[in-house]
Amino acid sequence: MNQSNGELNHRWQTVWQQHAKWLRTVLIARLRNESAADDVLQEVAVIAWQKRTQLLDPEKIEPWLYRIAIRQIQTLWRSRTAAKRQSAGDSLSCETFDRNQVDPLDWLTSEEAHQQVRAAMDQMSNQDREILMLKHTEGWTYQQIADRLGISVDKIIYRNTRACQRLRTQLASLKPEWTNP
Repeated sequence: MNQSNGELNHRWQTVWQQHAKWLRTVLIARLRNESAADDVLQEVAVIAWQKRTQLLDPEKIEPWLYRIAIRQIQTLWRSRTAAKRQSAGDSLSCETFDRNQVDPLDWLTSEEAHQQVRAAMDQMSNQDREILMLKHTEGWTYQQIADRLGISVDKIIYRNTRACQRLRTQLASLKPEWTNP
């Protein structure tokens, strides 16, 4: 009996490891805070483990995990006050560079570009951010995204195209004041 429980635990751990990275990307896209995303990911892991027997079709694990993650995000948002939400958004900063090893002008330009992309992404819907991040930071195919989010490939292609257009428009509107028109 212990051996079968051990095998079940090992099998579940393997399944979880296959999905944790993309779930974390989705959580970061929604929460815009890596620390909060890691906290929610841990909650998702616990809930998924507790409810693993409710998953009747193992082929549908991706949309099942996605729905659990979205519910946990909603729970987190409900529990935060407006002040905590504001401070969490303000605490997110771009990765810092070692200023001793990077040319200051390169660092400043890179930092400004990061801030502009973040500002543009902040104005996008959660779904647009998720799709862009899964497609362009994780390198997923449209089929992989569709499988994970539980929607059709055509919708993913359409949403990605529209999200890219929106991002370009947002970035164009965020041009620094000091640049020439």
